[in-house]
Amino acid sequence: MRLIQSGHFYFFILPLFALMCCNSQASKELNSTKTEEHLDSSSLKKEQLNLQLDVGNTKNAIKLLETEIDNNPSDTRLLNNLGIAYLKNLDTSKAIAIFQESLGKDSSQPDATYQLGFLFAAVKSDKALDFAKVLIKQKGINKEQLKAQGHYIKGLYFVNIGKPLIAMQAFDEAIISNYTFLDPYIEKAIVLYEINKYDESLKILSKVVAIDRSQSDAYFWMAKSYEKLGNIEDAKYFYQQTLDLVPDFESAKTALSSLNKKKK
Repeated sequence: MRLIQSGHFYFFILPLFALMCCNSQASKELNSTKTEEHLDSSSLKKEQLNLQLDVGNTKNAIKLLETEIDNNPSDTRLLNNLGIAYLKNLDTSKAIAIFQESLGKDSSQPDATYQLGFLFAAVKSDKALDFAKVLIKQKGINKEQLKAQGHYIKGLYFVNIGKPLIAMQAFDEAIISNYTFLDPYIEKAIVLYEINKYDESLKILSKVVAIDRSQSDAYFWMAKSYEKLGNIEDAKYFYQQTLDLVPDFESAKTALSSLNKKKK
């Protein structure tokens, strides 16, 4: 999804940041019970990083990762996770620099290539197209997925520089390459919404939620389309569906509150 519009720009999560069932209290307990000797173990260092990110403490995670990278400067996995951490800390320029460093050490990383292309598209740099080409030309068992990602990056770039029709063509290519990759469907639907084609946008979004009912962005844009069409009850329903999935989705909260006030 677009970097500014949603939080779904962490397309790949490397094993170091695998989700764990923990909370801030667990983090405090870990810090208070593990000795420095124990923290020398790789598994516990990873556990600390996971805990720091789980409680949203990206600054501490960045410090831990940078220390590890000082000791393992050729480890691209650590660099990629540092890039993700900077993204979580909303430092796009630093994230770009980190992913560039990682690819400089090993250019055969499709995940990092995708992430960097995505970020260049987000900042409207035509470098995004170079990374898109690399993905589109990839070979191997995942070539269709990578090809779809490449076309998706192209679509995002053209959306962000104000060329929606070219963007939709790229999103169509992404869908053709891999019909289970849902982000291009949603982005195409957003473009259609933005050019006032609300019924067409709804048709695409309906396909998305038929495939995956956990797509909060799809519900959100369905609600916005219904609102534009004057179907207020359906709009309210889909804003609520959005909030059921993501309770802190501020745009959906505001929109639903506004519609409820109008009714009164």
